[in-house]
Amino acid sequence: MECLMTSRLAASGQFDQGEATFSDCMTNGGGRGGVVKNLRKLYQKDLSIKWLSDFGTDWGTTEDPPPAGVPPGLEPGPEDSWIYYDTGAYAMAFAIIKANEKHTMSGGRTFVDMWQSQGTKGFWHAIEPVESDPVTGWPSMVKEGTGWKKALAEFTGYGTAADFFAAFEDHVAPNGVLKSEAELLAFLNASSLTNAKVNELNMKAASFTDFKKRVPKTQCGAGLGRHENGGYRGRAMVWAAVAAACAAVSIVWG
Repeated sequence: MECLMTSRLAASGQFDQGEATFSDCMTNGGGRGGVVKNLRKLYQKDLSIKWLSDFGTDWGTTEDPPPAGVPPGLEPGPEDSWIYYDTGAYAMAFAIIKANEKHTMSGGRTFVDMWQSQGTKGFWHAIEPVESDPVTGWPSMVKEGTGWKKALAEFTGYGTAADFFAAFEDHVAPNGVLKSEAELLAFLNASSLTNAKVNELNMKAASFTDFKKRVPKTQCGAGLGRHENGGYRGRAMVWAAVAAACAAVSIVWG
């Protein structure tokens, strides 16, 4: 979300002018030395691991591990966050680009659609709540065809959420060969997320007047499952922006 808003933040003096475009931010920004750089650091750790597919949905600890366990060989905090922030951010961009490609016949999709549109044209507002244990539940436990997995598949045009994750892994490291930073950035810059298109969409005002009613805002994030300390225990692919989105919309994460 930070990179998508870069041009507006830079213009208002709230962002480093050296990261004044979407591609600048994905290259060097994100507050962590560069989104794509950190994605590559992650996959260079072990190319046999499908990092986003295997560990991107749940974020736990060694004391409270998710169903798939904690990511192996990563230092908690500085390195495992390469999954949930950097790879997650690139995966969001990948989702938007693929959604636009796969829905060309119906007008395509944009990052504005992802966050604002309802029905299958959007993602965030298309997530329908599913029952989840607030203590033991994890986002990965949501069944295909329901909750966030259904919304992700429909928005991106893939058959299932698993299909989307598989396509992402193949994009990052086709045939087990990690793409270069230049190749990963070129995919963004030559697509529906060019700097010019991102700047144009940043000028589109949000309208919530026609949104159907959802759950109270106080329940934003319900269904994610919580630690005893009250923190969320799950991080799905789009969790990179959930904190900001929770302040703007009312929804139960399925």
